[in-house]
Amino acid sequence: MLGPPGWGLGVPLRPPRVVVLLGSYPEPGRRNTLGSVGSGCDPLRSRVVSGKAGSGRGAGVALRELAAGELDLLAPLWIALQEHHARITPSLAHATKRDAADSWRRRRRKYERWLDEPGAFAAVAERDGDLVGYAFVTVGPGFASWASGEQLAELQTLSVAPEARGERIGTLLLELVVRRLAAAGVEELKVTSTVANEGAHRFYERRGLERAFVVFFGRAAGTGPADEPAPEAPRTEPAPKAPGTEPARPAHVVGLDHVLVAAPAGSEPEARRFYGELLGLPEIPRPAPLRARGGAWFALGAQQLHIGEQEPFVPARKAHPAVLVAAAGLNELADRLASAGARVQWDTRLPGRRRFYTEDPWGNRLELLAEE
Repeated sequence: MLGPPGWGLGVPLRPPRVVVLLGSYPEPGRRNTLGSVGSGCDPLRSRVVSGKAGSGRGAGVALRELAAGELDLLAPLWIALQEHHARITPSLAHATKRDAADSWRRRRRKYERWLDEPGAFAAVAERDGDLVGYAFVTVGPGFASWASGEQLAELQTLSVAPEARGERIGTLLLELVVRRLAAAGVEELKVTSTVANEGAHRFYERRGLERAFVVFFGRAAGTGPADEPAPEAPRTEPAPKAPGTEPARPAHVVGLDHVLVAAPAGSEPEARRFYGELLGLPEIPRPAPLRARGGAWFALGAQQLHIGEQEPFVPARKAHPAVLVAAAGLNELADRLASAGARVQWDTRLPGRRRFYTEDPWGNRLELLAEE
């Protein structure tokens, strides 16, 4: 088994866990959480003419199979995914992030090998002639210890361009994968994710997959034989430690789940107009027990932004969330906010970033920034 292509060697750290999610879906023609399985059509030749009802997300996206000789078209999307992985999991045990070119070279080699295996395929999403996402799937034997199907599919990669995230493209690709697998008689799917990638975990769990395994990763050198315990070292009394020299405890925090912005009572319509329509954040349905409390939830990349009603309300003039924007869209977003009457204040003091500050309808400070 080849190691992760996106990480290289570095200083030893505590090995994090990798989560494996598993799921199955119904036979062709039956409804499931990943979408309906159609009949009488090529599952890898479909045109999406509209997105989710009322939202327009996913509109105009063409889905097709990756053709022979097109592997290099995936490079920018793989590198964007690697950058996303590096932000949420800077190190995988002793392995640090690889150089982008080296990472793609290794991943491309895997893709070439996988495409020679029976059942493997890649699907791409295009809009206006540009690739905005892809899914890569392999198929192997089912589990020996559990009564699963004879074949088990593995989603090796699901990548969406940063500027297209939140537009249901990942969902459309996953639905296409399910239809293709169902047509081939493969009913079960496996996905591996780093433990810190909670946004991906929620995405797959909403579609019926369950957390099934925990994978431990670290250096094999220096360990005893797998079937024998390591010899016990002679017991000695530990030397007293000077104050402040105790080793740091293992960190249990693995990432940021959401940020909450306070708003006055009755703010839901304004929240949807500002955060949903002006900023373009997809709204997330709130759990039923929380709906009576007011407010709204929005997707923010792999994390979430929650608007919570509070009385008495006082706007946050200093503390604020900072929202990362695609570099090509920062000026357009500033113009859109200014045209809607929002204050836009540019700030050039942060090296390597372009940013401006604005306020939401209730006076809460908000920072929007992009890499230069």
